[in-house]
Amino acid sequence: MAQSGAHRIAPKLLLAALTTLITLLLVEVGARLWALKENRETLSAAMSTEREPSADIGAGMINIIRLSEDDRIIYELIPNLVRRPCHGNLIDTNRWGFRSPDHPLEAAPGTLTIVGLGDSILFGHGVKNDETYFTLLQDTLERELPDHPWRVINTGVPGYNTVMEVRTLRERALRFKPDLVLLNLVDNDLAPPKFMRAEEDVWDLQRSFLAELVRRATQGSATADKGKTPGLMSGGEWWERDSDGRNTVPERYREVFGRPAFEHALDELLELSHEHDFQVVCFASYTFGNIPYMIGEAKERGIPVIELQPDLATWLRENTGQALNEKTYRASRLCISKRNSHPSPLTHQLAARRLFEDLRSLGAL
Repeated sequence: MAQSGAHRIAPKLLLAALTTLITLLLVEVGARLWALKENRETLSAAMSTEREPSADIGAGMINIIRLSEDDRIIYELIPNLVRRPCHGNLIDTNRWGFRSPDHPLEAAPGTLTIVGLGDSILFGHGVKNDETYFTLLQDTLERELPDHPWRVINTGVPGYNTVMEVRTLRERALRFKPDLVLLNLVDNDLAPPKFMRAEEDVWDLQRSFLAELVRRATQGSATADKGKTPGLMSGGEWWERDSDGRNTVPERYREVFGRPAFEHALDELLELSHEHDFQVVCFASYTFGNIPYMIGEAKERGIPVIELQPDLATWLRENTGQALNEKTYRASRLCISKRNSHPSPLTHQLAARRLFEDLRSLGAL
């Protein structure tokens, strides 16, 4: 009897296993077809398609960026934008494609020029055009040191890392003949650029698209902006199949992120400073994550570093009674909101004042 029962169960188990296998194969095919669909929404595809700008105030970055011809810059702000909606704000850019006043290329005699290199913090994600710390720094310099004309040029673009920033200086900002270049150090300066999604090879049998979808869902790496910004690489997508993510990055982009790339970019920045006679200063808004490593690399090369964290700690202690850490910082008025940890207008004000005072103390002004 037992043997007869086993004979009856075995075919059922086999059928269940085959059904499960076929279901998984079908879902895997579906995931690959979805990837094929997303191939039409990569950054290159999105940028090569004629499109009308969105009037939606919540529009994503696709509303203000375009592809760059330079593989080390990858994408850039569209020039001559006037009140273009993006992430809840209206963005203006000048003829050079910077979120900055339209400074003349040839400066008046005696003009001192500061060029800022950075990503979303320098750009001013979440704040108005006149609330960014570089705009406030220009105002402070004109008010406190009126003996010289000033050009304070904000080349920041959200999602940039240090390699892209130094390349932007070399290819697009050296034309302004800067006296001082300020490099904003941010934790994601070691990460791949966010807006660089390449086509997927849907015929690659060495990977499971289904497993990657499940992993992204369980790790929460999808971003709310992905639906609005074709080409956006969400949080963990390039880091899932390899410890450093390099085997998931398109070959031509593999040298634009990581610690060696950051260190090489610092060396290149110093070479440019000697060649074009400008001073380099780094600025760190806080010292969470990878920032201490980056500060150490800058100081090892003799680059002065201005840190805002003591000011943030003082403000937090005096206004909330709390000690500064990443959790209390993100929950405070120093950030745009609890869901958006970019600096608030208040933090931009503190940054502009700290920069002015420390740059003057360094003799950089």
